[in-house]
Amino acid sequence: MALAVMALALPCNGLEWQGQGRPQVTVTVSCIVPVILSLTKTVTSMLGQLTTFSTLLKNLLTGLDDRFSHVFEALGISRSPHLPPLDHARQLQFDNNIMLMAAVLDPTFGFHWLQNHPGSVKETHDLRQRITG
Repeated sequence: MALAVMALALPCNGLEWQGQGRPQVTVTVSCIVPVILSLTKTVTSMLGQLTTFSTLLKNLLTGLDDRFSHVFEALGISRSPHLPPLDHARQLQFDNNIMLMAAVLDPTFGFHWLQNHPGSVKETHDLRQRITG
């Protein structure tokens, strides 16, 4: 049941039922950028509202920012001054342009994920132009 709830919580298609009520979840590289932006936006907004889980939320944001710092840089999103210094040992190495283009080329997402970009309209427009060339 937890797997089904998590699959429905992610903005990804690919949920297939495989006998006996157990879902088979297929996640592609195209989900990475939209999920990172959505999760970052949600957790950041929750930090302003909740005090009980603030340490958990701060650690989640720090982990996201450490591991996906290259994606945030490619999106033109700077590191929050409230986070500790970047832990380079935790960075994931991959080609950021592939991640951005995969999200854009997936018909599920297109450019819809840009609505979660924290930048101005001009910044998101410039990012859109940079991705499409």
